[in-house]
Amino acid sequence: MSGRTVAFLIFFIALSTLVILAGGSYMPSRKNMPVVTGPVTVFEGHENKTNLRSYFDEREAYETAFSSVANDGTTEVVAGIVPHHFLAKDLIARFYAGIADDSVERVIVIGPDHFNRLRNPRRDAVTTGRSWDTSFGTVHAELETVAVLGDTYGIPEDDDVFMNEHSVYTEVPFIRKVFPNAKIVPIVVNDIYEYDAFIGIGKTLRDISPGKTVLIVSSDFSHEATVEEAKKSDEASISILSDLRKEELNGIRCDCRSCMAVMLGFLGDDARYPFRFFENMNSADFGGTGKTVTSYVGAYFLAR
Repeated sequence: MSGRTVAFLIFFIALSTLVILAGGSYMPSRKNMPVVTGPVTVFEGHENKTNLRSYFDEREAYETAFSSVANDGTTEVVAGIVPHHFLAKDLIARFYAGIADDSVERVIVIGPDHFNRLRNPRRDAVTTGRSWDTSFGTVHAELETVAVLGDTYGIPEDDDVFMNEHSVYTEVPFIRKVFPNAKIVPIVVNDIYEYDAFIGIGKTLRDISPGKTVLIVSSDFSHEATVEEAKKSDEASISILSDLRKEELNGIRCDCRSCMAVMLGFLGDDARYPFRFFENMNSADFGGTGKTVTSYVGAYFLAR
């Protein structure tokens, strides 16, 4: 063995040792890997961008969830509220099965910033122009809307926020299954209580979304509550949602009141859409064993 080979082996062993000491195993675990995938997909203005992907993307899990849904027909909706805890996937499947529609062109998903990525520096909202790979196929971003949000209304793209934000990535495979022809406009919002800005975002989305568009608020409701506390709180929140108004937003107990403000702006202050509540459950209903629960609400605002 030559001296050069020996030196290379010593260097390789030393480098491997440093990698292990610094970050564990040489290959990252699924838990720590970025949620990006595939070959590079090229779109005009978004060159060299890899697609995003949900952590929850086993097709069988989704198919099983949908198989438990009764075929009660579908409803034409303008907006809806759905959980983002994958534990509640059967409820999520029921929500989407109730509004499945091949003619929907655009789905706007509004979710909270769970990891405070929009706090410093402060941003009210961010979006992304990346597409999403799912086990049901690719969901393309609606790039025209994304560009208008950035260029005209100051809502920037920040792909990194979406790599780990389950309020959005949980929903995407469901969206691809029930809206196979739709493009997506994902938006993560800062959950602060200055509602005028978020109502304004909603109005903007309404004005720049021609064609058949559905807005979905991805939000869980009561957190760290007993079953009894969650039930009482959710009843109050559902009552407010049934006649949604700006002055009542603070009374909604959920993880994204600002999402509700966006939806209010999208629906319009002077346009009352029929509200249809269909389910209120909590994590204990899906096998959760903690002393407290997270609760979930499924509801629609119907097209008139």
